[in-house]
Amino acid sequence: MATRTTSAQCHFCSCVVEDIQHLIVRCPRKWAVWIEVLNFYSPHLYFSQDDICSLLWSFKTFHFVDNPELWTLCCSVLAHIWRFHWRHIIQGTPFTENTIVKIIMSHFATLKRSLLEID
Repeated sequence: MATRTTSAQCHFCSCVVEDIQHLIVRCPRKWAVWIEVLNFYSPHLYFSQDDICSLLWSFKTFHFVDNPELWTLCCSVLAHIWRFHWRHIIQGTPFTENTIVKIIMSHFATLKRSLLEID
């Protein structure tokens, strides 16, 4: 089992203070997951870290995308980053970006199919 610490330092990039935005979006390891998923979802668009933080914390909308679908995707990314972050911290499970992205995309596809069945 991994050693637990009460340090405010990021376990992934050694950022001195890990706030909630860093934990979810701004850490380079977490941002790599976001970029990969967003590039798959919409390769012709660019989303910044500020865009994603605004979307998550303020429900920002974008005129050039299907916002409910983007929110669904971002909720899936958020849930899995959270899950794998704490698995790494508590159990020592590796935080492997490629694996996490594959799981997110599979989860998102399942959610989209479920939504289509409701319509």
